[in-house]
Amino acid sequence: PNNGALNFDGYYKGDATVVVPVGWKVHVAFRNNDGMLPHSLLVTKPFAEQDLPQLLGADKVAIPRAYTVSPEEGIPAPKTDTVDFTTGDPGKFFFICGAPGHAQSGMWIHFNVDANARAPVLIVATGAEPGWK
Repeated sequence: PNNGALNFDGYYKGDATVVVPVGWKVHVAFRNNDGMLPHSLLVTKPFAEQDLPQLLGADKVAIPRAYTVSPEEGIPAPKTDTVDFTTGDPGKFFFICGAPGHAQSGMWIHFNVDANARAPVLIVATGAEPGWK
């Protein structure tokens, strides 16, 4: 229920960062558990909070094939999709929902490709564990 269900596994508004190494093969098992709203996942460039788009489609993806099906419409619950891609150059990105208004409502977290990383890691902002907000 965090952020009115506009979250990724409880995290939203950038309060978590997924870090993976350069050249890492990423596999995301995406499942929408929100019975009220469709959701999607895209890897995009980072946005300033005031510049978060109303709607995001595959044309906004920063890493090839790093998005779920129907990113603008989202996937209804309890449907699933898999997102498989390989990271390239180091950089900072967002995991973000492309459905109308969801990014502006806080459904985004950080995704970093790090040249110094040796394994994937989740970094959580202090006090941001699911259920704290």
